[in-house]
Amino acid sequence: MGRGWLTLLALGNVAWAAIAVGAAQHAGRLRRLLADYRGQIAVMATGTYAMCAVDRVHAGLAVLDGEHDQADRLFAGALAQERSLRSRPLETRTLHWWGRALLQRGDTTRGLEMLTRARELADELGMRAVTRQIGDLTGV
Repeated sequence: MGRGWLTLLALGNVAWAAIAVGAAQHAGRLRRLLADYRGQIAVMATGTYAMCAVDRVHAGLAVLDGEHDQADRLFAGALAQERSLRSRPLETRTLHWWGRALLQRGDTTRGLEMLTRARELADELGMRAVTRQIGDLTGV
């Protein structure tokens, strides 16, 4: 397998599919395949649509592996990176997935706080799919 940006985008998509369906049996292998890309964000040629914020993907895979402290560190790192880039869409997605992970492990207070902020940003940015997904998670 190559190591270019197309590989990263493909791996990111496969990883998010595994995360979305809870395919924990694939988390370790995907984490190894993505290890060389830690700290990176793959962006399409126009620079306006990011497909893969690698630390967020790693965080989601860490959740599948039950490594919640590691997931929190990775989500926090991704969020800091996205905020430094002033990418509100990426920030929205990280808050969404981190909040989702917190809810799944029973941390309702922090999870709902993050999801509330993610929904505010998603509404402001017109990210209807994210708003809908958050609504499904929170019942609002």
